[in-house]
Amino acid sequence: MTVKNSLKAYEGIVAFLIFEVLALTTFGLGGVNIVFHVAGFLVAVFSFITSGSQFKKGELVRLLVLIIPLIIFAVLVSFGGSDYYAGNTLNNICALFGILGFFFMGLSARRNESFNIELALICIGGGLALLVLINMFATWFDYGPFYPLIYSSRPDGYYRGEVIDLTKEMSVIIGLKFYESTISYGTQFAVLLATSIPALFFIDRKKETKKFLIVSIYAVISIVAIATVTSLTGIIFLAIILVIGSIYKFFKDNELFKKLLKWALIVILTLIGIGVFLVVLNNVSEGFAKAIAANSFTDHLFNTNHVMSGINDVLAPALKPYNLFGFKAGNIEDVYGATEKALMSSSGHFELEVLKEGGIFALIALVVFGVFSFFATKRYVSKSNDSHLTKSVIITFLIIFVLYYSVAFETFPLIHVSTYLNSFSRFTMFMVLLFLLGYVANAKGIEPVEFEKKIKKQADTGKGISAVEEYDFSDSDQEEKQ
Repeated sequence: MTVKNSLKAYEGIVAFLIFEVLALTTFGLGGVNIVFHVAGFLVAVFSFITSGSQFKKGELVRLLVLIIPLIIFAVLVSFGGSDYYAGNTLNNICALFGILGFFFMGLSARRNESFNIELALICIGGGLALLVLINMFATWFDYGPFYPLIYSSRPDGYYRGEVIDLTKEMSVIIGLKFYESTISYGTQFAVLLATSIPALFFIDRKKETKKFLIVSIYAVISIVAIATVTSLTGIIFLAIILVIGSIYKFFKDNELFKKLLKWALIVILTLIGIGVFLVVLNNVSEGFAKAIAANSFTDHLFNTNHVMSGINDVLAPALKPYNLFGFKAGNIEDVYGATEKALMSSSGHFELEVLKEGGIFALIALVVFGVFSFFATKRYVSKSNDSHLTKSVIITFLIIFVLYYSVAFETFPLIHVSTYLNSFSRFTMFMVLLFLLGYVANAKGIEPVEFEKKIKKQADTGKGISAVEEYDFSDSDQEEKQ
C-alpha cells in the first residue's frame, strides 16, 4: 500500500472531524472561543495531509489570489496592534490559526471523497438551531413571547435601580451563562439559520422525507424565533432570503434575467463605490468637508444623520498614521480622544470593525479577498456538480452574512456588561463563512476525482483510452490538457 493510499484510508475520519468542528463552532454557546479556532486549524492540517496530494500545482497557483490577501488580513487583524487584543499573544495566535484553518479546511474538504457538503450544511444548521432554541426559550422565560408588542405601551423595566427599555433586549447564552443582549445580536443566529429555507424549493418531500423534515424544522425554528421577538430587521431579512431562494429557483437558467442581474449589480456596486469615495474624501479633505457642511442637505446626508455620524466617528481616526494597523488609544496626537471613542462603540458595520481591528490595509486585503471570492462563487454556481439544493443554501448564506453584518454587527452586544467584546475577525460565524468560501473556491476540486473514477471504469469495461477523448473537460481542464 502506497503512502497516498494509506492516507486516503483516513478520509472518513477527517470528514467526521470536519462535521463535528462545524457543528460545535456554529453552536459555540453564542461566544467566541479560541478552542474552536485551534480545532479548525488542526482538522485543516489533518485534512490536507490526507487529501492535499490531489491538488495540482496549477490549481494551487490559481488559489493564491485568494490565499495571499487572506493571509495578509489574518496577520493584520491578529497582530496589528489594536487595543482590543494588545498583548494577548495566545489569543492572537489562535485567531490567526482560526482564520486560515477554516478556509483551508474548506479547500481540502472538497478533495475528500468521504466528505458530503449537504451533511456539512445540516451540521451547521443543527448547531445554529440548538443555539437559537436555547436563546428563544430563555427569552420566553424571562420576557414572554411577543414581549416587544406586549410592553410597547409600558416598556420600562429596572436593572440595579436604573430604568431600562425591555423591548430592546433579549436573553442569549454565552459560555455557560445567560445575558441580556441587543435584539439584533440575538436575532443574527436565527437569520443565518433561515438561510436553509431555499433548500425546501429543491427537496422532493416524498423521496427525501428525512431531509425535508430536518430543513423544515430549521425553517420553523428560525421563523418562530424571529417572530416572537418581533425583530423588524429579522423579518426584513426573512423576506430577502425568500426572494433569493425564489430567484434561484425560477430564474437560475433565464439568460435575460442573468444579464439584467449583472447590470443591476454593476450599477449598485458603482453607486456604492462613488458613495464610499465621497465619504472618505469628506474625512480627509478639509476643503471638501467645508463644502459639504455649507449646504444643509449635503451636511445632513454626509455628517449629521445617525448612520453617517457613526461611520465618520470611525473613518476619521482610521486614516491617521498611528491607526493604520489597528486602533490604539492614548496617542499624543489624538487630542480629542476620537480613537478611544471609536474603540468603545459599536459602529454596526463589520467593515468598520475590521478598520478598528487591523487598520486600513486589513480592510483592503479583506475587500480584495471578497472580490476574488465573488468570482470564485460565480464559477462555483456555473461549474460545480453540486446539487441546486446545496448551491441555493450556500449562496443565500454568503449573501445574507455580508448584508446582515454590514448593517447590524454588534461589537458590544450585551446590555449590562460593557466589557464583553464581540470581535468580527474572531467571531465563530465568520469562521463558518471562511469554510464555505474555501469550499466554493475549490469548485472544480472534485472533478479530477470523478475523472479518475471514470477512466478506471472505462478501463474495467475495456473501452480503452479512446474514451478519455470523449470526456467533457471544463475550461481549466482543457488548459491543463493542452
